[in-house]
Amino acid sequence: MGIEILEDKNELLTRLEKRTIVDPTTECWLWQGALNYVTHGHGIMKLWKGSPKFYTHRLSAYIFHGYDMNSIFQVNHNCSNQNCWNPKHIYVGTQSENMGDVYKHQGKQPKQVRTELYKFKRKYIHNSIESGRKKMTDA
Repeated sequence: MGIEILEDKNELLTRLEKRTIVDPTTECWLWQGALNYVTHGHGIMKLWKGSPKFYTHRLSAYIFHGYDMNSIFQVNHNCSNQNCWNPKHIYVGTQSENMGDVYKHQGKQPKQVRTELYKFKRKYIHNSIESGRKKMTDA
């Protein structure tokens, strides 16, 4: 049982466009809705109440490139802007290709990226725990 999107692609595109601004310099289509900070700011969207959250760049690949949401491949960014869903800036690829892009755009080795991601996630989780503790003590 995989992910199935029942929504019409035109309706889905309209919903995405309503919460998007275009950066005139980079031509990135920047999602203005919810972001997933654990993954460094990928845009996320629910398609219906109670649905799982879908990454906007994956939805873009589904609409424009015919991407299978159950694919073993991932959707990578050419522009290195995690919040971008411009179909010209994304492609279906592998994790290895994604790490090559990170090195090309940011000059970082994959180990550096993993270390930074680990630190970012650790800080995010710590802040979430502290926020929860504060709410419990304030109640």
